[in-house]
Amino acid sequence: MFLCWLQETAEKLEIPWYPVIATASWYTLSCMKGPDMKREGFFQLNTSEKINLAVPGLEFSRSSDFPSDVLELEDFFTCHSQRLAKACAILVNTAEELDAPTGGLNGLRLQVEKMAMAMAGHRQVPRVFAVGPMVSIPGFSSVPQSKLTPLQGFNDHTFECLQWLDKQPTSSVLYIAFGSVIEISSEETVELAYALEITNVKFLWVLKASSSTPLSKLLPPGFEARTKKRGFTTSWAPQTQILMHASIAGFMTHCGWNSILEGLCSGVSFIAWPLANDEQQNARRGT
Repeated sequence: MFLCWLQETAEKLEIPWYPVIATASWYTLSCMKGPDMKREGFFQLNTSEKINLAVPGLEFSRSSDFPSDVLELEDFFTCHSQRLAKACAILVNTAEELDAPTGGLNGLRLQVEKMAMAMAGHRQVPRVFAVGPMVSIPGFSSVPQSKLTPLQGFNDHTFECLQWLDKQPTSSVLYIAFGSVIEISSEETVELAYALEITNVKFLWVLKASSSTPLSKLLPPGFEARTKKRGFTTSWAPQTQILMHASIAGFMTHCGWNSILEGLCSGVSFIAWPLANDEQQNARRGT
C-alpha cells in the first residue's frame, strides 16, 4: 500500500499503474481523509471516544478508532493520497458483499473522484475494484488444492501444533496470535498467561520468541508445565491451517486485516485485541 512512489516511476516509464491495497477500504479512506480532517480541527473539536465519524464510509468508526499513524505523518499521507488519485485503477483486498454494510468502498470511490477532479490537468478518475478476499483458504483462493505448497496444504499435519490440534475435541481451542509486527507487552503477556491458566481454557498461543529470548523467558515460571495437558505454545504456526482446523473455537487477534479476513473465511469467532494503526477500525467492524 505504501509504495505509492511507484506512481512517479510508472509515469516516467509511461506504463499503467494499478496499486493493490492490502488493507481494508476504510483504512485507505482514512489515509486520504485524515490529513484534511486534522487541518480542519476535527479531532480537537471531537475528543469524545464515543463520537462516530460523520464521513461516508467511516460512520461505523469512532474518533478514538482513527489510525494514529495517519495523523502523525500528515505530509506523507497527503502525498500518498495524491498519488493514489493518479492511478489507472485501485485494487482493494476486500469483497463488495463484505464491505457493503460500512460503505467503505463507496466512500473511497467518492474521495478518489474528489481528489482526481481537483488536480490540475486531471486524467480519468481511477476506478476502485474489490479483488478479495485474498487468502489461501479453500473456497476463497483461485489456486487448486493440488497446487498448494506443503506450507499452504491443508492436509499437511507435519507441524507439531497441528498434530496437537488433531487430539483436541471439536470447537474446544482458543487460537491466540498477534501478528508478525507488533506484540503485546511483557506485562500483558504474563497477565494473559495467568488468565489462560485460571480459566482452564484450551489454547494454542503463538508468541514471538528468539534464540536470545526463548518462550520460557516470556512466560511465567512453570506455566508451560502446568498447562501442557490443555495448552500449546510456539513461536510460529501456519495460521490459515490452524483457523480451518475443526478443533478451533475462537481467535484472539490483533485485528490486522489479513487476520480478520482469514478468520472470517474460516468461520471462527473473534476476541479482539487491537494494537495499532488500522486495527482499531478493523476490530470495530470485524466484531
